[in-house]
Amino acid sequence: MEENRIKDIVIDNNISKSIVSDIYRGRVEKVLKGMSACFVDIGREKNGYLKLDKDTKVKTGDDIIVQVIKDEVGDKGARLSTEISISGRYAVYIPSNDRITISNRIKDEQERMRLKKEFYSVCGEKRGYIIRTEAVGCSGEDFRKDIEKLEYEYEDVLKESRRGIGPRLLKGKRDSAHKYITDNMNEDVDKIVVNNRNDYEAVKKIVKRINPEYMKKVVLEENRDIFNLYGVEKEIKKALSKKVWLKSGGYLVIEKTEAMTIIDVNSGKFTGIGDMEETAVKINLDAANEVVYQVMLRDISGIIIVDFVEMKSRKNKEILVKELKELFSRDRKKTQITGPTSLGLIEIARRRDRESMENYYLKKCSRCGSEKGEMSEYAIIDEIEKEIMRTTENTVYRNFDVYIHNTVSEIIESDYRNLIEEIEKKYSVSLKIKGTNLGNRPEIRISK
Repeated sequence: MEENRIKDIVIDNNISKSIVSDIYRGRVEKVLKGMSACFVDIGREKNGYLKLDKDTKVKTGDDIIVQVIKDEVGDKGARLSTEISISGRYAVYIPSNDRITISNRIKDEQERMRLKKEFYSVCGEKRGYIIRTEAVGCSGEDFRKDIEKLEYEYEDVLKESRRGIGPRLLKGKRDSAHKYITDNMNEDVDKIVVNNRNDYEAVKKIVKRINPEYMKKVVLEENRDIFNLYGVEKEIKKALSKKVWLKSGGYLVIEKTEAMTIIDVNSGKFTGIGDMEETAVKINLDAANEVVYQVMLRDISGIIIVDFVEMKSRKNKEILVKELKELFSRDRKKTQITGPTSLGLIEIARRRDRESMENYYLKKCSRCGSEKGEMSEYAIIDEIEKEIMRTTENTVYRNFDVYIHNTVSEIIESDYRNLIEEIEKKYSVSLKIKGTNLGNRPEIRISK
């Protein structure tokens, strides 16, 4: 969080975990010559899809090392690549590459030159590296340690690939918390708050490897609802709302469909102090900031259409597009902006590589059919745990009845019983899931 607003949120879904960046030894199952692609068995239920270069020659039955670049979606298997990349804190190692490049997000030319000089001073003849944005300010010694670690990890992948036969996982990615701390921990971070002692000890070890001085920034709030304590819960609820108010008095309406996301900018309470064009410019520039914030926070990807308040001036339209591009320049994901179209719409295409916040917390309503119309099972189980956490912290009660809508209670009992048992074990409680005709938000009562 930054200035009491969520800067970023990363969700580890313990039920359907992302496999992006995982490295496998796969076996070619079917070559599609007309499409320059093949299906690869990586040991999962669905075969992965690998696009082949023109010069790549593979045949059915070949073993190949591949990396997941896009998760499985519906009936489609994971998207794969033979270009393996392993990320460190300051650099990304791509063994098949023969260049050393530097992140385009590092704009300062003097710093770019300094970083290249520091990197070349320790890398020798080694190639296949991208210097990351996080490398700003680091030394040659920092690069040396990172290079050694990355090359050791790749050698370990090769060793694993020579063991046994058949498809298998060679290297799984670290959990999201580990990766996020490794990528973002620096002197600007005030504190890291953890509510579980085991996680607290694990986080301290990660932070110690980065800088022992940072260990004092790790805070334990054991078995407390830290999302509620630090105002995160309130911010998440805002981020899941279709309507978002702007500082100017205008508002956004964010609608998700199967094909795209549509964001409508409305003037709302703001009537302006000048002419209509001036009012439209002020609302649109205010809205541009919030559109970018909401897209990045909610991790909206795919096609996004934004309908800004109509402006007549071509110059003002160009100013708006320039502002959007500047704001999106800090986005970690590749984003393409085009427009305005003949209808005055701006189109944004944003790369999809992980589950969005909405997909985790919301699902299609089983009663009205509305997209993202009701709480998902994941969100319901999260809510149950938070309520149990609050209750056990302040009372001696340990036996509870959990009332949820009949359709949801049946799904939780059949598909997610193991997660309920984990909550029971973690807080030393007994939970009974009971069906009701009320809404699907859980209601927890103390058992008599």
